[in-house]
Amino acid sequence: MYKKILAAIDIEDARQPVVAMIAASELAKLYKAKVHLLHVIPTAPSYVAAELPTSIMEKTHETTDAMMKTYAANKRFKGIKTAYSVTNGEVYRDILKTADDIGADLIIICAHRKGFADFLLGSNAARIVNHAKCSVFVVRNEIIED
Repeated sequence: MYKKILAAIDIEDARQPVVAMIAASELAKLYKAKVHLLHVIPTAPSYVAAELPTSIMEKTHETTDAMMKTYAANKRFKGIKTAYSVTNGEVYRDILKTADDIGADLIIICAHRKGFADFLLGSNAARIVNHAKCSVFVVRNEIIED
């Protein structure tokens, strides 16, 4: 059913990468699918970015890339063809673009509990669900036990 799974990883949330990796690895084993892990470094507002030295963004990208490499090599993915990438941009747009670019037929995203901000702005998860061209599996951080 699923051959290419894109798992969006938010490394800023301590629990979320584990939840996403559990869901991605279990579904990949079930469907004999490939997994692509993605982390999007959110673009800073222009007034903030103007004040940041270029070296900070480069260091952030290098550190994030190293973390994602470690996640992709996790024992959960033993026997599963796994790749990863790190992008800089708008989270939901980059997830949707990467899904299109790799031909994903399933996107795995984690969602936090809804808050008041979600009613005003909409969450990345909601945007992805509404605009994805493929199936989306939304996992709550609290649901999966390690």
